[in-house]
Amino acid sequence: MKKVEGFIVNTLEGLIMISEVYHTLFASKVLERYIQLAKVMGIDVDSLPPFEGPYAFVKAMKKLQEEYGVGKMSVYSQAHYFKNVILNL
Repeated sequence: MKKVEGFIVNTLEGLIMISEVYHTLFASKVLERYIQLAKVMGIDVDSLPPFEGPYAFVKAMKKLQEEYGVGKMSVYSQAHYFKNVILNL
């Protein structure tokens, strides 16, 4: 069971690591959806230039991650995560 728990934690850490890249990519593809997500997070996207609206969610998400201390993973956590990913391929 411990191995499974470690994998779940490492998976969540990995998802946090790639979240900025993932959401930045999709914000450029699904503009209206990301504008809606930014509004849900309390951002006044109507006051932003049109090209910044979809990316406001990504900025808010990163700020939230940093406030809760999950925005940056330690080098050890990154190495441990990628080692597990490679071993489980």
